[in-house]
Amino acid sequence: MKRIIWTLIFSVVWFPPLALAQGDPTIGAEIVYDRQRHHCAQCHVGEPSALKTALRAPSFREIANEPERYTIQRLRLFLKDPHHPMGTTRLSHDEIENVIAYIRSLSKRP
Repeated sequence: MKRIIWTLIFSVVWFPPLALAQGDPTIGAEIVYDRQRHHCAQCHVGEPSALKTALRAPSFREIANEPERYTIQRLRLFLKDPHHPMGTTRLSHDEIENVIAYIRSLSKRP
């Protein structure tokens, strides 16, 4: 039994992509739709638009339904540092986990 526990601990510490997002999807939704602090929803929700197409911004639902392409680890790395056109938007570790949990909650997959 101890061996199984240590194997699990080792896997989570040494292979974080295998770990699940630990955030709260409700808080994640509040973050992405907060127009005062973040502008995520402007490019990542709804139907394709000229702006979204030009920026190549997939919707949150598209991201959620392509977990092989948008792994949890990849999302963590992407959200850790601001990227164009996000400007100076910075998310804390907890905010990142919450946003990822929200995105994952949109998946049509079980």
